[in-house]
Amino acid sequence: MRIREEARQLLRAAVFALMVFGVGMGGYAVLAGDRYGFVDIAYMTVITLTTVGFGEVIDLSASPAGRLFTIFLILGGVGSILYLLSGLAAFLSDGNIQRLTWMKTMKRKADQFNEHIIVCGGGTVGMRVVDELHATRRDFVLIDTEEDTVRELHERVGENFPAIIGDATEDEQLRAAGIERAAGVISCLGQDNENLIVVVSARMLRPDIRIVTRCTNSERANKLRRAGADSVVSPTTIGGMRLSSEMVRPSVVSFLDHMLHDKEEPLRVEDWIIAEGSPLAHKTVGDVRAFELDQFLVIALSDADDNWSFNPADDTELRPGVRLIFMSSPEDCRRFQALAAGAS
Repeated sequence: MRIREEARQLLRAAVFALMVFGVGMGGYAVLAGDRYGFVDIAYMTVITLTTVGFGEVIDLSASPAGRLFTIFLILGGVGSILYLLSGLAAFLSDGNIQRLTWMKTMKRKADQFNEHIIVCGGGTVGMRVVDELHATRRDFVLIDTEEDTVRELHERVGENFPAIIGDATEDEQLRAAGIERAAGVISCLGQDNENLIVVVSARMLRPDIRIVTRCTNSERANKLRRAGADSVVSPTTIGGMRLSSEMVRPSVVSFLDHMLHDKEEPLRVEDWIIAEGSPLAHKTVGDVRAFELDQFLVIALSDADDNWSFNPADDTELRPGVRLIFMSSPEDCRRFQALAAGAS
């Protein structure tokens, strides 16, 4: 990341200047002996390094070694000061102060999230992930190494969602994105080995978190699952299925595209587990269908043993632990979840 490189250069320049200052302090301390105090030595070092031309406070008229030391200290001091000033000028002229302020704002937004999703990588696949999460109004935090990529995604979705500029394979960046409070991690970096590191790191930091990862080489899918991924997605496999579907069922694909890409009111298939104590526990599917929700369709039910019931009848009981599969708009999904959780 450019800002880090420039900050490191500025830090190196500052360390070099401090080293030269330390050498000057040490040299004059030896030359001064017991006749001069710390302030005199520091003053002599500063006026020498900055070549301001003030009078010497340490008399070197009878010390050829002292004058030779001062000559080399001036040469080193001028070089170190120029190096420091050039590094500082480069850091300030490139707008890094604004970048640091922007990054702190992004971090502050991320700190306000709970039960959000962490997206690792904003490339070709990550861009689509961001589009989907934004369209369905999910809270998420993006981690990407490139500031320009994040800014382009901000312009794409029309919102400055929180992002962390850094390497998602590092534990520090996952913590900065709030993995302790997150609901899940989506790793969509370009290389399978990078996704493997993210999976292992996320699983070690949060053993209970849900992890979904991209896999370019399908032969490595099992390794990613053994490393801790709950689900592994292969873009090539999905692409092949899409190509065949376009050939044999084009109308269905057209319907799904319309459902997914409608800017005004996108529809999604969602799920909800009926919890013990929920207002929906021991109610019926008909009670759910009676909710005043415009864009809401009950599709199926699934029990704890993974037994499925499609298009369930109105009198089907919603027992605790049953998973309700439904299609709805993001707005009606939130309303249903609020009703199912007992919110007014």
